[in-house]
Amino acid sequence: MTVRRSRLLLGVLVSSLGSATSAAHAQPAVRFEVGFYKPLAVFHYLRQLAPKARANPYKTQFAASRFATPSNLALLDSVSSIQTDYEYSYPSYADGKIEGNTIYILKRNLVLASSLDDFRTRSIVVLPSGDLNRLTSALVALTPVYDSLVYLPSRENFERQMHEIQAELEAKRGAALFDDIRKFYRASWDPSVPFIFAFYPRPAGGGFSATAYGNVSESELPADMKSYSVMLSLMMHEAAHILLDEQHRDAGLEMQRWYDENSATTSRYARGLMQESWATAVGNGYLHEKLTGALNPGSWYGQKYISAMAKQLLPLMRPYLDAGKPMDRVLVDAYVNVFERDFQGWLSEWEFLMLGRAVISERPADFDLIDRKFPYRNAQKYLADFSDESLRALRDARSSKMIVISRDNAAMLERVRHVFPELAGWHPDLSTDFTRVTTTADKTRLIVVNLVSGNLEAQLSASLRPMP
Repeated sequence: MTVRRSRLLLGVLVSSLGSATSAAHAQPAVRFEVGFYKPLAVFHYLRQLAPKARANPYKTQFAASRFATPSNLALLDSVSSIQTDYEYSYPSYADGKIEGNTIYILKRNLVLASSLDDFRTRSIVVLPSGDLNRLTSALVALTPVYDSLVYLPSRENFERQMHEIQAELEAKRGAALFDDIRKFYRASWDPSVPFIFAFYPRPAGGGFSATAYGNVSESELPADMKSYSVMLSLMMHEAAHILLDEQHRDAGLEMQRWYDENSATTSRYARGLMQESWATAVGNGYLHEKLTGALNPGSWYGQKYISAMAKQLLPLMRPYLDAGKPMDRVLVDAYVNVFERDFQGWLSEWEFLMLGRAVISERPADFDLIDRKFPYRNAQKYLADFSDESLRALRDARSSKMIVISRDNAAMLERVRHVFPELAGWHPDLSTDFTRVTTTADKTRLIVVNLVSGNLEAQLSASLRPMP
């Protein structure tokens, strides 16, 4: 089945970099492609209609339409069981490099594909063929639904919006801004590879989502969006994620040493917050101000910890960006100091600790509960047993570590003690429900939840207290 791929190409010449780029650092400018890629849009639509997806305008619109038939609802229920996000890591790179995920490969293939059959051919090694065939069949079935409810009603306005975004990129020297971020992050970028801004229409206003992977930054485009400078700053936020992730390997390892050698008790959590808070300071702070002439007086990000840190970080970062200077140890140490001085209390808040989490529980429903209660996370690992392998994976996680013990409590706690010497000498009353927190040698929090009643939600709703 052939699907529409609409692209607006923006080629920006080296000269557009202007005086911001010296001869010593000059390189060909990045080429932007602004476009609509229907296979990607339909995949996004499918995920928004999934039974477990939170309430959103796509779901509301679909439920009220003639397409909400038993067969389509059964299709959505069936395809929601397909796992598309298998993770893999880059052991030779520094801590903090974004883990690989098969969903990024699938999405990029959806951008590059000329049809859904082409997508299936490109993705044959990404998912088991049975799952891939089911997913592709669902995309085929939902394409006419998407066309009828979302794309065709918004097409004229949406295509005008994309042309205006293209004009904004050119007027605001998007290539120069991208290169400024690249130099600040000490990143690699092959200018022969275009950076793709992939948009798809959103049928109503309100908040919207964006993400980035590889050379693609994708975002919903609300029908009432008119501030294209704001949209450009948000897309550059996504580009900042990619550029930090594409930091030269040696530069990344050097930066990791700066964090490891910092004596602050919060340095590990500052590192974990870096990817999002720095991108927010760059895109939603610095570039927003350059593009619109003023800082946003409200929230810079839809998560309070990231917004608060980005606002504190911007005054430290601005001199570097103004001068075209790359980040250095002085800046990293100053950033960690801000966390240590102003935000150390966050380490006693469930919501903050669950931003990055590794959890062991033998009850799958516990993972669903944690996801519902703390939906925002930048990293997660769920482990379904107390095997030696799972306990070692938990020990090695560079994020908050949580253990839910719900049966054979004494024996399970003893297994945990063998892996975490921080628990030596601790002899709690295992006949009651409780949560205790301690700090491990790698400066992350270890949270032990003991359940007799089985009520995990009550523990997640209670205030955290450190282990005596």
